[in-house]
Amino acid sequence: MTEQPWDEKFDHLLRSHRRLAESQDTIAPDVPFDLLGIDSLGLLGLIVDSEEVFGIEFPSDMLTSDVLATPGTFWQALKDLMSMS
Repeated sequence: MTEQPWDEKFDHLLRSHRRLAESQDTIAPDVPFDLLGIDSLGLLGLIVDSEEVFGIEFPSDMLTSDVLATPGTFWQALKDLMSMS
């Protein structure tokens, strides 16, 4: 299994919001969420769960299509928010 660019907590969150995916599958950071089986409702759940688990709050102006494009872009935004707190 390839090492992911994110920590175990985020990896667990990603996997919990994927539909019809094997838990051992590698999650590529640059694959769009919809191709990973995470639809808009799953993405909303991922945002809410990330805020809770990491103790941050996504400002509404940060929830752009660029940030919500892939796990890699979402993780980078999450890291940026965590570094500000």
